[in-house]
Amino acid sequence: MSEPVVLVTGGTGFVGSAVVQRLRRRRCRVRVLTRQRSNLPAGVERAAGDLADPLAVRAAVDGAEVVIHLAAHIGPSEQRCAQVNDRGTGHLVDAVRRAGAHRLVQLSTTSVYGSGCHRGVGEDVVPARPESATSRTRRAAELRVLDAGGTVLRPHLVYGAGDRWFVPAALALVGRVGGWIAGRSPMASVVAVDELARLICATGLDDGPPPGVYHAHHPEPVALRDFVGRVAGHIGQVLPSREFPATEHRQLARELLPWLTDHQYDLFASDHWYDSTRVWQATQLTPPPHPAGDLGRAVRWYRGYLPQASRDA
Repeated sequence: MSEPVVLVTGGTGFVGSAVVQRLRRRRCRVRVLTRQRSNLPAGVERAAGDLADPLAVRAAVDGAEVVIHLAAHIGPSEQRCAQVNDRGTGHLVDAVRRAGAHRLVQLSTTSVYGSGCHRGVGEDVVPARPESATSRTRRAAELRVLDAGGTVLRPHLVYGAGDRWFVPAALALVGRVGGWIAGRSPMASVVAVDELARLICATGLDDGPPPGVYHAHHPEPVALRDFVGRVAGHIGQVLPSREFPATEHRQLARELLPWLTDHQYDLFASDHWYDSTRVWQATQLTPPPHPAGDLGRAVRWYRGYLPQASRDA
């Protein structure tokens, strides 16, 4: 049997790099849509271009049996987000339909649910209420993929080598403010990037789940205070034990971390965990014993990145 041809968008990013590595281990012929001329592993084909160019997208999809769509623009510009996340996904879906690729998988985010306390909810329980340009256009992309018979995976917080957002932001929040929110230890869904890549590849290559939306993270939530404490212990960082009233903590965060949006702060201040039973059952994969089980593998990355992140903040 010949190796399947798999096109990956966003294949040079945080999650994309892990997916490409796993696809190569599974002996797939991997093609990555990118404008970059480097940073691709040996044996990975480069398809020149990006999602904004429908002709480049069509050429990249041609001959692919599976399309794994990981690319997304994250930022405040509604125009840029719409160009990449919404219309770019439209170009990809059109190309998939034209080429007849048999599987389309998109990586989305639980941020499409918006802010609020979410405890153990399934995929059909909380309606999508995206609040930012990024989330609104990623939700629009979801609808395009679902209309084409594709599968959408929504992880929550992703950690591991290459993480420049979740763990750095959590540590910065506690460190800069100088403490925690009094009386709270919010629960959250997390997933190691390698485990997320395993779910993505199983969805695209194996019998996998039928088309639809699936939460994609470890089935057990973690207390963020414990998780952040584990990270700090691994990298030798001492965290403060002081606690602040909720309103004071939020005000300090606004003053000391002006880049942290209200929605991002909410992710660390209230419960956000989602039932992911369906994806593990549908892929017939066994989740790791503990949601934080892969932290040890990411220590080298965090030790190297976090000092630089502190200097740049």
